[in-house]
Amino acid sequence: MDPSRSSMSPATAEAGAGPGAIPGAVPGPGAGSGGFVARAARAVQRFVVGLSGRSSNASSILLFSITLLLAVSISWASIAELEEVTRSQGKVIPTRQLQVVQSLEGGIVRRILVSEGERVEAGAPLMELDPTLHRSQYEQVLHQFHATAAQVARLTAEANDLKLEFPQELMRDAPAQVAAETSLYIGRQNELRTQLGTLREQLAQKQQELAAAEANLDGTQRALTLARESRDVIQRLVSRGLEAELSLIGENTRVNELENKLAVTRSEIARLTAALQEVRERVDTTVMAFRSSALAELAQARSRVAELTAQLDGLKDRVERATLVAPVAGIVNRLNVKTVGAVAQPGETLVEVVPVEDSLIVEAYVKPSDIAFVHEGQKALVKVTAYDATRYGSLEGTILKVSADAIPNPETQGRPDAMGGSADVYVITVKTGSAQLKKDGRELTILPGMKAEVDIITGRRTVMDYLVRPVTKVASKALRETSH
Repeated sequence: MDPSRSSMSPATAEAGAGPGAIPGAVPGPGAGSGGFVARAARAVQRFVVGLSGRSSNASSILLFSITLLLAVSISWASIAELEEVTRSQGKVIPTRQLQVVQSLEGGIVRRILVSEGERVEAGAPLMELDPTLHRSQYEQVLHQFHATAAQVARLTAEANDLKLEFPQELMRDAPAQVAAETSLYIGRQNELRTQLGTLREQLAQKQQELAAAEANLDGTQRALTLARESRDVIQRLVSRGLEAELSLIGENTRVNELENKLAVTRSEIARLTAALQEVRERVDTTVMAFRSSALAELAQARSRVAELTAQLDGLKDRVERATLVAPVAGIVNRLNVKTVGAVAQPGETLVEVVPVEDSLIVEAYVKPSDIAFVHEGQKALVKVTAYDATRYGSLEGTILKVSADAIPNPETQGRPDAMGGSADVYVITVKTGSAQLKKDGRELTILPGMKAEVDIITGRRTVMDYLVRPVTKVASKALRETSH
């Protein structure tokens, strides 16, 4: 083979390589029109050209993806909103003060029904004192009350001429007193009927006598009329000489006798009429006296009932106070008497109860720099630091009150914080919707005094606002000189 044909200059090689050829690539020995080296060079050339094309496409896709991701991120940041929160520290305060349970009269401790740390509901019994003395007094007064109430029922019937009736509860609770007053009522009614019966008999007798006297009067008047007519006839005959004068004297005598009898009969009628009226008045007087006596006794009995009712209320209250109950729902903080049979002094505090309500009151402190957008009615989240909020959650609440002015921070006793911040704070009051945190069906009690974090939701901002605000804040202060 001719050596001059197997070699080529670099320029010739570059020219013969064509587009995409590798500069300075020289075919190896034996590279001819169909040589192995030439074929390898061309394969490498094609691979490099293909790789270059694929790299260009990948770069375009990567650039497009980055641009699209950036556009989506900017769009999301411009639309997506986050809650703007003002965070403050505070503590749970009791909605009511510590409740103490005392005994007004004192007594001997009969039973202790709770233990310290136990949760109780309002009205739940805590401790019992021996009620024997007060119960005995109550039962005595109650017996007197029942007797007097039964007496009132009887006297009411007697005073108003009514049928005797007793209240159902009195018949149930005091049958002996009801029976006694019923017997007394029957006896008094029988006595009244006896008195009235005697008077009515007298009245009937007088009426009969009066009727007889009136009949006698009527007969005497008719006889007198006839006697006077007969006398007048005899007198005319005597004046004519047709009759002896002695006959006229006899007629005059008869007329005089009848006139005397008529006068006596009229007098008897007047007497009987007066006697009859007297008997009637005695009947009315007897009835009125009976009712008046019943009315007088009824007034006294009603007054006595009022007195006994007041005594019963007081004694019943004493008996009920022998059982000491929880004034509010809460947790038993302390038992000052722990021995059955111990003597409780009047007014001595026996049990202390820490109130637990259906909601909590949290007192939180807001820095003056954060107070601008805090107002009443805003929603807030309360996180009790004693319980991990990531496990047990938080409580939703509402701001009830915002103080009108800043005060020295009670937590730092008026000293500036570690960062040199203001020692003054605004006090806000937050009421939660619940008083317990719940986890796996178990209620976690929150007690007054526990520390809390309060996140106040003051508004909503987009993610872009959060990203741009530092830039705009720096830009607003840039290229400015502070005068001294």
